[in-house]
Amino acid sequence: MKNLSIAFALVVGSVAGCAQPQVGEVDEPVTETSSAITTGTFRLHNFQTGLCLGVAAENPAYGTPLITWSCDGSPNQNWTAVQKNASYYQLKSAIAAEHCADAQGNTNGTQAKTNVCWTIGGGSPGSPPTVILPGWKLLYAGNDFSGHECYRLQHEGGLLVLGVSGGNTNRGANTILWTDYNNTFSHPDQFWCTY
Repeated sequence: MKNLSIAFALVVGSVAGCAQPQVGEVDEPVTETSSAITTGTFRLHNFQTGLCLGVAAENPAYGTPLITWSCDGSPNQNWTAVQKNASYYQLKSAIAAEHCADAQGNTNGTQAKTNVCWTIGGGSPGSPPTVILPGWKLLYAGNDFSGHECYRLQHEGGLLVLGVSGGNTNRGANTILWTDYNNTFSHPDQFWCTY
């Protein structure tokens, strides 16, 4: 369970499934001992749009863009988080074996897409492989009133997070890396809630 002293609580409300958060104080750091995002399969709903992160057109080819679309539970919208190291996770897509969320670069506007979950074998039997593909830091932001955990997904190698290009609320909008504003009022497209 998470320590409930958080920067803010996310509120579910509007047609898109989200409303403005309630702002509170942070009196101690968040401690994570278990989490829906690290213990099973989940979908990522965008806080601004209520749409889900998915692989465009359910295309299993590497390099396929990640977009937002109506949440329908299809395999291209299902993800698992696999720990890469103490701070970062791979986000594995259910679209095809060994497909992970990635962004080839760390500049504003870099397109998020699928890539092979590159690994090299572990040293001894039972030891985890070394992961080559950049991972994602799961920056816990709070829970909505339904108890769904919400995160900012920070790409390894920089301080940029996953958001919706231009805050576009239409289905099919591209997802990109952008400066982390950590603000649900001005940049709600940078927050993703697990369902």
